[in-house]
Amino acid sequence: MVPVRGVLWWFVMNPYPNGHDGRSRQGRTTVIVLALVVLCGVLGIVLTPPGSTPDVWAHVYRVDAMLNGDVIARPVRTASDYHPDAEHNTGGWVDDDVIAFSLANDRHYVSGLVNASSVTVRDGRRSEVPFDNTAVYPPIAYLPQLAAFAVGRLLRLDAAWRFYLAEVFQLVVYLAAVWIGLRLLAGIPLSR
Repeated sequence: MVPVRGVLWWFVMNPYPNGHDGRSRQGRTTVIVLALVVLCGVLGIVLTPPGSTPDVWAHVYRVDAMLNGDVIARPVRTASDYHPDAEHNTGGWVDDDVIAFSLANDRHYVSGLVNASSVTVRDGRRSEVPFDNTAVYPPIAYLPQLAAFAVGRLLRLDAAWRFYLAEVFQLVVYLAAVWIGLRLLAGIPLSR
């Protein structure tokens, strides 16, 4: 039996039997790397429960608040596990279904989860929640997530589906960045 490393090494390093030079090797390497990125990304999405990563809810709240018009964070009188002092927090309007989804996925991990008992400002569909630690990032940093949440709203998806759609959009952007990096490292123009 040939070791797996040997098979992968042969597949990556040996040219196709079509007489091409190093480009065929580079093409296979790119395909393998992109396939591994997709595999790791999909496994990460499937195996990591919502609420299990640092400040995930603060980021989710920030994205939802931007879609609700709070592109720049403003003072709010609500607390979270990151920011327990409701008197000095910044945030914005977040849909109640997003808040309910985050509270249902509390992993007892510091994730920016809102303290539900501290929410005092509601309009029947949205509530003011803090996301201080993510308010410093420019809105452009959230373009994949914003696109996913916007598409999810257009399709009338619930908060869980919007959350996972954002994960998939982020994976696609990461995959594109890896592909561009591999092309640049190989000296292949991006236009080909």
